Amino acid sequence: MAHSHVQRMLREGMELDEVKQDCDGDYPFRHGTAMYYLSVGRGGHLLKIWSHAAYGVKPTKAVLREINSTNERLMHCRAFMQGEMFVVEAFVPIQPLVPGYLVAVCHELGTTADVVGQLLAAVHGGQVAFEDETEDA
Repeated sequence: MAHSHVQRMLREGMELDEVKQDCDGDYPFRHGTAMYYLSVGRGGHLLKIWSHAAYGVKPTKAVLREINSTNERLMHCRAFMQGEMFVVEAFVPIQPLVPGYLVAVCHELGTTADVVGQLLAAVHGGQVAFEDETEDA
């Protein structure tokens, strides 16, 4: 039931004809240089929306300051370093989920993963998932 509800919310909110799951059961979406996923949690009560936005970024003081600044601007998700990986994630309850809210969270997360991921990779070293979309600084 959780998967069907999430699929319906994605179809309605993003105006898609169909929503495809990957081999892990997640729903993948590309946003510029970033890839993000929607994962239904065990028990079907929570939806995790997440992106590994940049790889190979050393967590220096400057990087952590940039992430703190990013978090101050976010409404629905959070950003953090996991080793040398820049991660953006959000958790939302599935049952009361409506299309507009899901789209808002996905947009904030995807935009953050794309823009901040590019910035961290370009300025502090590292790479993003899709280099072909990287804007010139």
